[in-house]
Formats: sequence, structure tokens, C-alpha cells
Amino acid sequence: MCGTFLNLGRDSMHNFSYDYEQYHKDNLNLYLSNQKETNKFKVLDVGGAVGPWFWDNTDVIFDIISPTTNYGKSFGGEYISGNATLPEGWKNLDNYIEKNGKFDFVICRQTLEDLSHPEFVVNKLQTISNAGWIGVPSKHFEMMKGIYASNLNTRGLHHHRWIYVSKNGRWYGLPKMGWTDSITDSSLKMKLNGSPWAHELSFYWEHNIDVFWLLPYCDNLPDDYGDEFIRDCLKGVEDPWDLWVNILNNSD
Repeated sequence: MCGTFLNLGRDSMHNFSYDYEQYHKDNLNLYLSNQKETNKFKVLDVGGAVGPWFWDNTDVIFDIISPTTNYGKSFGGEYISGNATLPEGWKNLDNYIEKNGKFDFVICRQTLEDLSHPEFVVNKLQTISNAGWIGVPSKHFEMMKGIYASNLNTRGLHHHRWIYVSKNGRWYGLPKMGWTDSITDSSLKMKLNGSPWAHELSFYWEHNIDVFWLLPYCDNLPDDYGDEFIRDCLKGVEDPWDLWVNILNNSD
């Protein structure tokens, strides 16, 4: 399935999946290796310097830190330095693309949840490649308590700034506010088979990424704010944390 997705004429975003990280890695590597066997297929990984999961099939890594020997592996491709959250941070990569052309595929895994301005980065991904794959922590992982210590009630990882969900083939970004830790366990109705530790939300995209970025408040919003899903979640809501709970509980 993953090996032919670019040829199926599907919608711009598909194969949304909550699944084990290793399953996603194996399937994406299979797709990339198949493409490289039959095509001149150039792959970029944005933010891929730390983990070697796709290094065997990646031509260029773009990251603020350089790839080092990790998990006993070294990166044999080209490294381009830059801060992805700043327009000027893309200068070196933009120069590379001007000289060599756009990439065939761009990977962005376990990165967008960390960034202060992921909207800018997501928009940029669509200008440097016609297709790609995105992987982020699942909502189940982000709402876990006690990751750092069992006696701490903080949810998820402290450096994560965003929670991502999907609904009806659309992707949503929820800013991870300070009050996220105060959401009660009893209000969350999310279900997941297995451990949230091993799960991530991922999807493939072609041509464009359909994403809605939520504002960190819910008062004085225009009547046409968001889409039908968001407006349904807004019904009867006075506080933003209640909106977050509705979105978390009713998203895919």
C-alpha cells in the first residue's frame, strides 16, 4: 500500500494512522527504497538529525543540529544547517533547491510538536516538495501523565508545544497551553489499544496539507470559525480547555 500511494490518485492527505512507531518506520522505508530502485527519487528529512530511522533512504537532512553517529549508524548523505522556524533559517536549503530542484519527497517526523511556529514550517514543506510524510506524537501520548516521574501530573513531554489530531481526513493543531495539565482524567474519553508510548499519528500528503491551527481561546470567535467539526465541538463551550476536551474525545 505504501509503495504505490503516489500513483493511486487519492486525495491530498490519506492513510491517517494511529499505530506503532516501528510499523510506520518500516512501511515508509519500504516505500522509499522501492522508489529509489526504480526512479531518481530525492528525499529530504526536515528535523531528522537525531534519529537514524530513515537515513538509509534520505539524501539530505535539514536541521539546526548536525547528524552524528547514532544507534551505531552514521549519515552518508548531505547535511544542510538551518533553523526551520525562521524564514532566514531556510536560506541554505533554498539555495540548494534553486540549484538542484525540488525534492520528490520530504519527511518530517517528531519535529512539528516541538516548534514555536509549526504553521510556517508546514507551509514551507509544501513549497520544497510535492509529497511527503508527517509523523507526530499521538494525542494519547500527549495526554499521558507521569512521563518524567510517577508523582508528576504534567501531561506529555515538557518541550512539546502542540497536540495534533485528525478528523475526516483533516489535520488539526492545538497549542499545548499551561492549563492542559489541569484537564481531568475523567473528562477524557479517548480509547487506544495498547500503550500510548509506542504510538504516533502519521499521514502521507500530496500537493498540499489540509490543516487547521486552533487559537488558544474560544470567546468572541466569528460564527464561521473553523469547520463543521470544530463548530460542533464549540457548542456549549465557555472555556478553551473544554473545547480541547471535546476535540480530543471526538477526533479520530
